[in-house]
Amino acid sequence: MTQTTAAPTRTSTTNWDRIAGIGAITFAALATTANVVIPDALDWDAPGADVVSWVHQHHVALALTVMLYPLASVALMVYGAGFLNRARRTGDETTAVFAMVGVLGMMMIAALFGVVEVGRLSLIALNGSGADPSLFQFAWHIETAAFMLNTVSVAIALFGVAGASVRMGLVPGWYKTVSIVGLVCGVASAMQAPLVFNGTQGWQIGLVPFVAWVLLDVIIGTRMARQH
Repeated sequence: MTQTTAAPTRTSTTNWDRIAGIGAITFAALATTANVVIPDALDWDAPGADVVSWVHQHHVALALTVMLYPLASVALMVYGAGFLNRARRTGDETTAVFAMVGVLGMMMIAALFGVVEVGRLSLIALNGSGADPSLFQFAWHIETAAFMLNTVSVAIALFGVAGASVRMGLVPGWYKTVSIVGLVCGVASAMQAPLVFNGTQGWQIGLVPFVAWVLLDVIIGTRMARQH
């Protein structure tokens, strides 16, 4: 009779942590790049003629953000799956619930940013086509509307992942307070979505959860990627 040896559970588990950590850092880098690669962004309520000119000037940058989206999505899903797996291994129900909230937020980010990229892809397709400026404006409004609503997705992911991370000792305890502030700011920013097309300001508070989220991803990613 041939004996079989059980697979080393700890090695397998640690490898998943490291993969998730690399996914977190990769996502943070790609998301940041996609948001800063396009300079002098238009106002949310920009007229069609301005959108036509802007798209023509930034055609390559827009195309780059669309190309980054599939990579960022894969990195985000790997990060989310590995993070949830680690939270469940703690055996603590509250930690697992927080992690699940965070993963659901990540799924919302991927879905809504997909809509953002559909808007950008539409602008790329319209560029040079001679289409009416109103079509450019419509595609721009689709992109900006999804972008605005995505602030609450980021805030939810921040709240859930930070809550679980604090309980697992991956980040300092004060990050839970940061996540609550970020959640409030993200919700408030998304609620202003119907108003920004009239030139209303105040949506900028949505930057709070975004910055806190990216920083959180880098911290968690670094900690998990160092597992061995």
